[in-house]
Amino acid sequence: MVDLTGLYTLLAGGVAARATADLHVDYHRPATSGPLSAHGQIVKIGRQISVAETRVLEPDGKLVASGRGAYFSSTGSIDQRGGTIDLEQALATQGPATSAAQSTTA
Repeated sequence: MVDLTGLYTLLAGGVAARATADLHVDYHRPATSGPLSAHGQIVKIGRQISVAETRVLEPDGKLVASGRGAYFSSTGSIDQRGGTIDLEQALATQGPATSAAQSTTA
């Protein structure tokens, strides 16, 4: 959830993100209730690497997990020809690619 929220946050910000280069996740407490919400924020947009932070919260606002991901990026538009993720296709197949995502607990 942290990885995809970071990626979708960059895509929503217009970054042509390709893949995860590095990911660090801190687990703060067990997710005991749902749905969870994930909130992403762009930290840095670079020519080769872009960085996003994510916070995963329970419905009552308690922090469940947080993380930071570095993603391979490139300049130019977002399209599949360059091997990047097509934002409209990701939206159609994965749901909203906004800075907040939701998931239910298993």
